[in-house]
Amino acid sequence: MTTAAVTRAGFLSTRYGGYLHREVPDEDAELSHVGPNTPCGEYLRRFWQPICFSDELKDLPHRVKILGEELVVFRDLSGAVGLLELHCPHRGASLEYGLIDANRPSAHARNRAAARGCLSQRSAADCRQRRARHDSRNAFPNAEIIP
Repeated sequence: MTTAAVTRAGFLSTRYGGYLHREVPDEDAELSHVGPNTPCGEYLRRFWQPICFSDELKDLPHRVKILGEELVVFRDLSGAVGLLELHCPHRGASLEYGLIDANRPSAHARNRAAARGCLSQRSAADCRQRRARHDSRNAFPNAEIIP
């Protein structure tokens, strides 16, 4: 009966030798980057992502960052949950500091609905044109799951 010689890598010749050999592979940008316009980011955007817990939504909007995008999640007075980009597309104001009072954040005095985005804007004659141009990307679909 013959025994075949087993050749092993040098770091595997001693017990727990694998701990001494730790080469870190290069970063694979295709798999590790999840921001906008990246392959993995665009793939993950096709699925529902958990954003926050329902009990975190009180009277003020809640800022979240997911998949490289800064968003704000809030509950309006009717109880519906809304998810918007952090900054207003019309004036660039942060929606994080807006108060939810009759669906009107005080940061820039715009009327918003949780599902539709901008409903009206004070002191803007071309609000309809701006809404058509901006708000399709500003509001995100969402669902509240209560166990």
